[in-house]
Amino acid sequence: MMFVRGCCLIRCLCGVVFVTITWCGTFIASADPMRSMSYNILFDTAVSPDIDNPMAWFHPDTPRRDRVRTVIRREMPDIIGMQEVTNEQLPDLIEDLPEYENVDLWNDEIGYWFSNPIFYKRDRFGRLDSGVFSLSDLPEIPTATFDGGDVRRVAWVQLRDADTEQQVFVFNTHLHAFGGSNIRQRSARIIQRKMSEIAGDAPIILTGDLNTFAGSYTMQILQGEVEEQLVLLRDSCTTFCDEDPSGPFGGRIDFVLHTEELRPIASWIIPDRVDGLLPSDHYPVVSDLEFTGATIGA
Repeated sequence: MMFVRGCCLIRCLCGVVFVTITWCGTFIASADPMRSMSYNILFDTAVSPDIDNPMAWFHPDTPRRDRVRTVIRREMPDIIGMQEVTNEQLPDLIEDLPEYENVDLWNDEIGYWFSNPIFYKRDRFGRLDSGVFSLSDLPEIPTATFDGGDVRRVAWVQLRDADTEQQVFVFNTHLHAFGGSNIRQRSARIIQRKMSEIAGDAPIILTGDLNTFAGSYTMQILQGEVEEQLVLLRDSCTTFCDEDPSGPFGGRIDFVLHTEELRPIASWIIPDRVDGLLPSDHYPVVSDLEFTGATIGA
């Protein structure tokens, strides 16, 4: 990490008038952008190889595992928030992505049939802390649900950049597809509160299959635009992404959100097929994020 403390004299031409500014503080050497991906890889659609199901993870001729690996390794994100990862798929992903550490919330005793792990590059980040909370009225209890419904959780990790020592909190989730918008709105309130409790004022990235569209009331709650407004989140795709869906079924429901300490310099959706076949029923969303702050302290 490079810190440069002292004062600088900046002289710039504003219109036809020269303006001189003196500033004192500590400059932070800028880090490379953090390439962040949200990717619902689709749980294995066949328990055993099924020649009639090209979306089978372990298909004998065209295993979907290979296509998911190809898409991820083509982009090589620094951070990946995945959804719908089963305990059969997780070891394959760990083997296929040896450059990454992962934060997983799988627990056979809990009986959660898929998880949403966070993968991050081990040569770039160190893990300071990590955890999980449930989307329920009792988020500290991992088995808790809303009204006895489907168990959904949020995985999180606190990372420190090895070169700059800048820190960022990453949260990853998968909101309910069923149960109506009321369940998703309740989940969004839990996420808002827990992000504030866990990360405080630190930079945040939230990845997820949110099962709702940009501008919905669920998204307004989640982004802190209404109600409690604890953590303000921005959609990294707003400026850069075309209006392509994040899957072959409709509008975009996958997101990379971030706080104002970060800004996207590029974002895109990957609708690619591999050997003519889809890797998943969702398209990955990718954003290159950089820190906006030029200083720490003064």
